[in-house]
Amino acid sequence: SPTHLLIECLDNAIDEVQNGFADKILVSINNTTGEFIIADTGRGLPFDYKLPLLEDPPILICNSIFTSGKYKKDNEDSAYKVAAGLHGIGLTAVNALSEYMSIDIFRNGKHGSYSFKYKEEPVRNPLKDKKDAKFSTVFTVKPHSKYFESLKINETIIRERLIIAASNFPNLVIALKIDDNIEYIKGSENNLIEKYLGKDVEIWHEFESLNSDKLKPHEHFTVKFGWDFSKKKKKTETFTTVNFVKVDSGVHIKKVTDIIENVFQKLAKKNKFEFNSNDALNWLRLYINLKVVNVEFESQTKEKLSKKTDLSVMDSIEAKIENYFKKYENINELLEKFEFYRNSMQNKKITKTNGSGKRGMAAFTKLRDCTMAGGELLIGEGA
Repeated sequence: SPTHLLIECLDNAIDEVQNGFADKILVSINNTTGEFIIADTGRGLPFDYKLPLLEDPPILICNSIFTSGKYKKDNEDSAYKVAAGLHGIGLTAVNALSEYMSIDIFRNGKHGSYSFKYKEEPVRNPLKDKKDAKFSTVFTVKPHSKYFESLKINETIIRERLIIAASNFPNLVIALKIDDNIEYIKGSENNLIEKYLGKDVEIWHEFESLNSDKLKPHEHFTVKFGWDFSKKKKKTETFTTVNFVKVDSGVHIKKVTDIIENVFQKLAKKNKFEFNSNDALNWLRLYINLKVVNVEFESQTKEKLSKKTDLSVMDSIEAKIENYFKKYENINELLEKFEFYRNSMQNKKITKTNGSGKRGMAAFTKLRDCTMAGGELLIGEGA
């Protein structure tokens, strides 16, 4: 959709922010024309008017894949240590699916300008002198109606992306202009948690780690979780970001939930409680903020984190969670809730009827304490 084209351009601006080069981003959407603009105050795309046209970096990255400065992330010459964008595929796709696209670059007192039109050769406009520019890189894009049923941008998705960026960078100024209306986007980590996971978790447990690999000092992992026992809905709810992109599923979530299951099974055995390992995931609210160098997504839309992603930054988290809950003063109260849930599931099996409408034989015969709040007393006939 046209929204994904905007996101591809926006991710490049956010990458400039998270690598410490930009402090302002502008997103402008014109619903009348279908055109959008993305601008940032980063370093500005590199350009070299001395090179042949098709070898000039802005032309190259918009016409060839695997040409981005993000492609070789382990290389010392890489332009980015951490990146939401992938390998330059995005800008090539934006160019291919647009009626027109222009890139204005303000760098070292010069203004380089490039124009791309559908099925036409790219144009490198005359180089100009320009000082004190408001932005360093400005993308102007008009998605092509040939490829999209509608040119309307999903403003909710874009605003969400901007709020995530604002939540991670308090000093970042983000302006969102939609037609004639302009707003400045603000946010915080607590705002994200409240919006996506609710505000009924009484206690949030927070853990973080850095990568011990000296070659990956920029990698960082934060996880916060708690339980919302006030809700009837038992399913785990998650909100996760990877390099400031909202990622709905993937290996990082599975790794954290496996750790939680493992830790609470150890604690249950130690404290003499009985429940299934996945019972600890009921009513769980999970927030993950992950920054990794070698990020791999299942697709260019970045909705699922791939198993190929190196998650060594998370290696120390299980020990931290286990040590924390070993000393947690309310651990027995928490374990009781998981055990009570398991007992209630077992008791439901007891009260099932057989095919004749009579009560079936009890599946479990062990007597259990029903004095705790919400407990049940079952009275049956017979010797």
